[in-house]
Amino acid sequence: MSIYQIVPETIYIGGGNPASDPQMLNKIIQLLQKKLTLTCMKEYTIECNPLNINKELIVVFKDFSITRVSMGIQSFTQEALEYSNRKNQSINVIHNALSLLEEIDINISIDLISALPKTDILYDKKELINLLNTYKKINHVSLYDLSIDEGSYFYENKPLIDSPDFLNKYEIEIQNILLKNGFNQYEISNYSRGITHESLHNKAYWKYKNYIGLGPGAHGKIDSMRHENLKSIDNYNSENINSYKISSIIMPVEMLEEVLLMGLRINEGIELNLIKKLINDDKKYENFITVISYYSKNHYLLLKGESLYSTKKGWNILNTILVDLFITFSN
Repeated sequence: MSIYQIVPETIYIGGGNPASDPQMLNKIIQLLQKKLTLTCMKEYTIECNPLNINKELIVVFKDFSITRVSMGIQSFTQEALEYSNRKNQSINVIHNALSLLEEIDINISIDLISALPKTDILYDKKELINLLNTYKKINHVSLYDLSIDEGSYFYENKPLIDSPDFLNKYEIEIQNILLKNGFNQYEISNYSRGITHESLHNKAYWKYKNYIGLGPGAHGKIDSMRHENLKSIDNYNSENINSYKISSIIMPVEMLEEVLLMGLRINEGIELNLIKKLINDDKKYENFITVISYYSKNHYLLLKGESLYSTKKGWNILNTILVDLFITFSN
């Protein structure tokens, strides 16, 4: 860590459940504070499981001025939680965690997964409304589709996925509740009560800013270089950075794809000058604009001034749009 002169604007301690051991978390944060200059900090987030939020953990949050907690609720339906190997989580556990967090000056973000197998939509709606009415510091909600990563519980235990219609219905129902409670959809899967509660850390990814990943398996990006730490803890503990870090150059085409993939997810859009610079070919850029014009006429994309945006209608078919855009400059 000492090779960087780091003055971060945001810190996100996540990846699984880093708050499961308050004493270990205390040591990690102390180490970060020794190595980093935190004078420019705007947001300090820790990811948590409701089961692990207790009074001891609250003390850690207060001692180190944590500003934001991201809590993985996933679902309120007990059968869905049990099916996804969260047998010990219950609505009472969720309320207990939120009650403890409400006692301190901290912003709360909750994560939900759209229509986990065995989800009861009506019950999830009722509990979400109750939570939003009861806990006023819930200022951010993430609503993700179920992703099945290699090595995860669902990778080994293939879930019975509900129909696309059920998934779509769940998303629309939850979205309507959020909008009625003063939340704004500022990213394809994220909602906040006003601009001040948007996730600054995640917006840095979506706006393709530089970031550093610390810990085994973490990723980072500095300008046109990508950095990946090996997952081996033994390698990561080595003093020789070359023994645990792999670096590679991000080629212009790859960078362009990532800029579009990330930038069209958020409501702030992408500057056309950046796209033109990365394409660096007048004919390909002309083809790119032709595709943009087609989707603009059908209200999926929006050209405004010198920026390109996806509409909320466009978010529903974003993968299709991206494939068509990639074709224009990858041949």
